[in-house]
Amino acid sequence: MRIKFALFISLLLSTFFFYGCSDNSTPDSGDSTIDSNAVKKSENPKEKKVVFSSGLWSVPSQREFIKRVIMRKFEKETGIDVVYKYIQGKDAYNTILVQRQIEDIYIDIVTIHSGDMPKFIDSGYMKDLTPYMKEYFSDITIFPVFDNVTHKDGKVYFLPIVADVYILIANKKALKYLPKGCDINDITWEEYVQWSHNIKKGEGVGKTVLCGAPTNAFVYEFGAIELSYGAKFLAITTKPALKAWNILAELSKDLVPDVLTTSRTADSLMRQNGWLAIIHVADGGATYNSNPTQFVIAPVPKGPAGRGSIAGAFGVGIVEGAKNTENSLKLMQFLLRPKIQASIAKNTGGFVPPVKEAFEYLGKNPEEQVIKEGLVTFETARISGVPAEKYWDWNAVKLVFDTLLKNMIVGEGKVDMKMLNAAKDQLRDLNKADSRVYKGYKQAK
Repeated sequence: MRIKFALFISLLLSTFFFYGCSDNSTPDSGDSTIDSNAVKKSENPKEKKVVFSSGLWSVPSQREFIKRVIMRKFEKETGIDVVYKYIQGKDAYNTILVQRQIEDIYIDIVTIHSGDMPKFIDSGYMKDLTPYMKEYFSDITIFPVFDNVTHKDGKVYFLPIVADVYILIANKKALKYLPKGCDINDITWEEYVQWSHNIKKGEGVGKTVLCGAPTNAFVYEFGAIELSYGAKFLAITTKPALKAWNILAELSKDLVPDVLTTSRTADSLMRQNGWLAIIHVADGGATYNSNPTQFVIAPVPKGPAGRGSIAGAFGVGIVEGAKNTENSLKLMQFLLRPKIQASIAKNTGGFVPPVKEAFEYLGKNPEEQVIKEGLVTFETARISGVPAEKYWDWNAVKLVFDTLLKNMIVGEGKVDMKMLNAAKDQLRDLNKADSRVYKGYKQAK
């Protein structure tokens, strides 16, 4: 009882802290690239504000752009003040929990990663947006790849505002080692492996990067390969998955020496330790934009089933019981406007707009080229989202694959069925539906 009381007090204090820590200073930046079409105004709004909560745009300069350009533009058009709260998804969940308990919902909009959306929906925290879709969002086309987490039982609870996929990036020094006749924009995984071998042979050291530090991105890099061979994401021992493991075993000869401590592919590339990688599009954008004369970008390599990529998104939704629903809808409508989507993407590191019409507003600047490569992946690849909601602990899932990279790929340099079968059993026990360890256990909301 004391523990529960202490937890409640802790959450309550975090809520009070949340109430007092907004930054609503949004001077005009004069950005003329943003569409000035007015959002529909309420004739008699109950309150001329909306409380927007987001853990997205963690880089301060990106967050300042959102606050001082995007939100300021909305405020000018509508007369609705935006109270911007920077708060991560886990903290947002706990804050809403307390607000529901004290029956005072202060947050209007939350911005949540696709992997966390099911928890918010299943807990009853999110308002059903279905009745508002025709009036506010019928004039845009949202990529449907995230419907499995933004929707439930035919109802809409979140709308994605930024998305991410994987792209290929290489240092231009690596181009002289490209296999003869190979088109970097249409490269296969077999050609990628040969390219990697050529670089190692020519430079005397491996220059191919994988994100091998624990609980980072290796599972997504592996997913991109196995999807291109026709496997389902997280398959370990199926025939298509084994082909992906064989590709990685071949690449093991060419990996950067610090592969198992590499937590961010972009850092290795910008230090020039690594020359070749598949990379998250936002990190790819940061790398490419740091020196466009030094890097070349392309869609991810392809296999027999085409290209493959893991995709994620951040989406906005309205908290059930929010005081400013109509104002919230107007802000969401504004953020999903195609020209606003393009402006957000161009100025926040290269995220891909999940609104198809936004790509009409992209030009030929370096950061826009990165976004366009992400679009090619969206339009041509076998895409999988992150099924975190199906597992008890997503970081534990990542560790299953990290261990295979360390012990099998780097350690042995070959495919080991004993290791793969053991990993398959571990993955099954982390799956909520199939677990033997957690059988009958229900996760607390």
